[in-house]
Amino acid sequence: MTDHEERAARRGRPSASSRETLEEAALELFLEQGYEQTSASDIARRAGVARSSFFNYFTAKADVLWVGLDPLLAGIPSLLDAAAADLADDGVSGSGGGLAELRRVLLAIAATVSPEHIPWAASLREMTGTGEDLAATGSKRALVQQAALRRYLSRTEPALDELQRAVCAGAIVAAVVAAGDRWVEAGPARGSLAELVDEATAPILRGYTAE
Repeated sequence: MTDHEERAARRGRPSASSRETLEEAALELFLEQGYEQTSASDIARRAGVARSSFFNYFTAKADVLWVGLDPLLAGIPSLLDAAAADLADDGVSGSGGGLAELRRVLLAIAATVSPEHIPWAASLREMTGTGEDLAATGSKRALVQQAALRRYLSRTEPALDELQRAVCAGAIVAAVVAAGDRWVEAGPARGSLAELVDEATAPILRGYTAE
């Protein structure tokens, strides 16, 4: 895009330099021409901003797929760190206390999730062709959460060795993802995400509590 085109685009949609507007432009283009055929430059042009503005909000095109959920995911490691610190202050770490608190934190987070948090790319992946990149970028985000969970478990359940912490963290993330997928697929009739998360993670937490 030339400087002239960028200025013209900005005049056409002057208030468009927001994550939400870029998301809307991306959705329009993904539905019209497919995910693979759409570039970051295309999205910026449709939104009426310079290409550089796109990268003020997103590091890559695939990050647009996670607009609704990324802020929530970004806050989870801090919540886990705070919970671990509280347990240490109260002298409750170990003997299953960390796992019991983890259940409370997971359900509290799930209770804050509303349909507005669902990435449209998840519900429209077949129509937009976002499935492959959605899975790839989702895996990266899952690894971040697994690392946060391992750190939490190392502080709150010292009886678990490194392998046990890694397996437990991976299993919990997989269970939460499965519960989230079920919740998304349920559509308008979906019930409580917290109930599904509890159902999915309870066997894991019970198993490690019994160690």
